[in-house]
Amino acid sequence: MRRHIALLLLLTGLTFFIGLGRTVITDSDEAYYAEAGREMLESGDWLTPYFNYTPRFEKPIFQYWLIATSYKTFGINEATARLPSALAGLGLVLLTYVVGFRWFNVNVALLAGVIVATNFGYFSLSRMALPDLPLTFFIILSTWAGLAATSGCSTNQVGRSIFLTYSRKCYLLASGAAAVGFLTKGPVAILLPLLVIGSIKLWEHPKRIRIIQSLWLSGSNGLTLLLVASLGVLIAAPWFAMMVHEHGVEYLSRFFIAENVARFSTETFNPSRPAWFYFPILAGGLFPWSPFLGLFAPILKNLINKSRCLTAIEIRLLVWTTVPLIFYTLSIGKQPRYILPVLPPLAILLAHIILERLNSKPRSSSDRLFDGATLFIGIVWMAIGVFILRATPLFDAMSISGATIAGGIIVASGLGLALSMFFRVRHHVPMIIAIGSILTLLSLHFSVLTPLRPSAVEKTASAIHQLRQANEPLGVAGVFVRNLPFYTGLRQTNIVNDDQAVNFLQSSERVMCVLTDKQLERLEARLGRTFSRLFSSTYFNTANIRIRSLINPDAGGVIQTVLVIANK
Repeated sequence: MRRHIALLLLLTGLTFFIGLGRTVITDSDEAYYAEAGREMLESGDWLTPYFNYTPRFEKPIFQYWLIATSYKTFGINEATARLPSALAGLGLVLLTYVVGFRWFNVNVALLAGVIVATNFGYFSLSRMALPDLPLTFFIILSTWAGLAATSGCSTNQVGRSIFLTYSRKCYLLASGAAAVGFLTKGPVAILLPLLVIGSIKLWEHPKRIRIIQSLWLSGSNGLTLLLVASLGVLIAAPWFAMMVHEHGVEYLSRFFIAENVARFSTETFNPSRPAWFYFPILAGGLFPWSPFLGLFAPILKNLINKSRCLTAIEIRLLVWTTVPLIFYTLSIGKQPRYILPVLPPLAILLAHIILERLNSKPRSSSDRLFDGATLFIGIVWMAIGVFILRATPLFDAMSISGATIAGGIIVASGLGLALSMFFRVRHHVPMIIAIGSILTLLSLHFSVLTPLRPSAVEKTASAIHQLRQANEPLGVAGVFVRNLPFYTGLRQTNIVNDDQAVNFLQSSERVMCVLTDKQLERLEARLGRTFSRLFSSTYFNTANIRIRSLINPDAGGVIQTVLVIANK
């Protein structure tokens, strides 16, 4: 077991931690948290989060605390901003291993941990200063602890304590994790574990009734409920109470109604997306392991034919996977990151099925599905390598030699996996996939996603500091709207349309503005004058990479020219 933990630590070191600070803070939601943590440390105000020196009420406080603490401990930079996410990813890998070990065996646990450590979704989110991976960790921990609490374990398993029995310890852990998750991103940290645990207990109850009774197994239910509720309130309530005292009752309405209820049930924040939205997201996030989901097909067939029955653990994992998927599918405001809590239980179930298939005899249709999935993964990898070679003009960090090396590594990974089918090494396929995934992810990270330093946003920030006079206003229109404050440390005016830009540039005082050359052309044509161009840089937003841009790379269409101008 210790060797397995050491191996998982090594894997996560490669996939979640190495090169954590090589990429700049992106012009995305990541910038909100990275900059808010910096302003928290700068101001010394650890109660109210600020972004661009204005209060940010959209999310609770815990992620800001984590980032600010990381800054205070290790300094302010990209790596320390992302360190809490990477640590949460590590926690999820280890937690997945523990659950797999408790529910199955050490082999399933190891493979499940490897799947979580090497999938594309967790790799990308562990390298962004976002609250989603910490939230996922607390949701998974709360759910598992809640299920452990309701399993009816006796006190003798963990000692002779009368007051803190095993079940109560698990309930307290579940409550504490949910409360911290609530402070990380809101009520979903409590709602999802309750939905999953409630659905599982409802399924497991012999008569499918009296669900409440099934959740409280000991005779001292009242004391257990009091302890659980008290711990949750003690953790989550004080910060909200202080925010109400500081900003008024309206804060609660804005947070709970606008940021949670409205985000879930309306198109206020995100456009409505189809019911099938999360299925390709799940397949992409779980890649390179997602093609093995096809192994569920013969199991489903056998269930229909009644030649196989699901075990209690398989049912638990299936419910644990599907409940969050259904919950987020019902949401109007769907976002790709919301689906992260599905991956750990799905990884355990998938690891169980993969190993079951590898260890089964004789060969069957499932073996053909396994071989087909393996071959498909290899082909996709080879395609990614070819796309990188084609898209070299889009990435300023990629030289011809760098593209060749990165593409070659990825193609070789895919080719090696594809050829494994012809050398009777099926039992080594999971290991080959894990190694190939690590090589692919690191090649993408170091050769594609890492811009030349200083990057466009860093060059722009440096130019602003050199060119800015006294305390003249700074406007930003359409580019570097979110991440520029992190690199300048200055308050900026965000300009959302041409009318606002016209009003800003017609100011009687000297002002500076960051915008693209195309935006400036429109403004100059509208105002009938030219503006002083103080600085120029080229920029490609890697967050906007799409498969179509890799297949048909058009540098002229996606690479922007960013300008710093002044009206006087």
